[in-house]
Amino acid sequence: MWWPYMWGYSDQKVIDEIKESVEMGLPLVVGEFGHQWEEHDNGKIPYKTILEQCYKNEVGYLAWSWGPGNQPQTFLDMTTDGTFDTLRGWGLEVCVTDPYSIKNIAVRPASMLTEPTTEPPVTNIPKGSIAQNKPVFASSTEPGLGNTPEKAVDGNIATRWSSEYSDPQYIYVDLEDEYEIERVYIEWETAYARQYKIQVSDDAVVWTMYIPSTTETEILTIFTLTQKEDM
Repeated sequence: MWWPYMWGYSDQKVIDEIKESVEMGLPLVVGEFGHQWEEHDNGKIPYKTILEQCYKNEVGYLAWSWGPGNQPQTFLDMTTDGTFDTLRGWGLEVCVTDPYSIKNIAVRPASMLTEPTTEPPVTNIPKGSIAQNKPVFASSTEPGLGNTPEKAVDGNIATRWSSEYSDPQYIYVDLEDEYEIERVYIEWETAYARQYKIQVSDDAVVWTMYIPSTTETEILTIFTLTQKEDM
């Protein structure tokens, strides 16, 4: 949701639209919004008004974005490397310093204020994975999040690997022996690849295609491999 002054969104119009939506009884979250759409005065967005009015009307908000990665509008990035240490500018206001920042208005539910009485369930991949905890190599790792390559094969679907925000990227596992592959199990994070290939190699130099370029990007993807295709 972008409300720059250049499109006629004054502070008062933002106030009126949030109020009208609440009075209509609509389920509402305001977002995504930034602090500006273009780098001039008329391109600014009344984000402080959005923060205040969302709080006063008991409406949630979603600011954009933590960053890095916005192109070409890099000024929307709240951080330079995805960590709290580089939180800056309007992002620091939204998260910490503004009277209606997340820090100042967020309320933890009672369930988070007491120690749990039961152990959380352990969610793992199906048994029999020949890739689990084997050496793994990747083209890059997204900085600051701890999503390192080995977490793609640690057997826990609650952890993951994430690459930098650029293409192409790859990840491969050294199975340390030769195997006849029966299945490939992929559990994607929400920000999944738009297109990918599955290949195999004896030396990590020459690669043979097993699954050609595909856009099969359901959250859970299982390939049963019955016949390989040479490149």
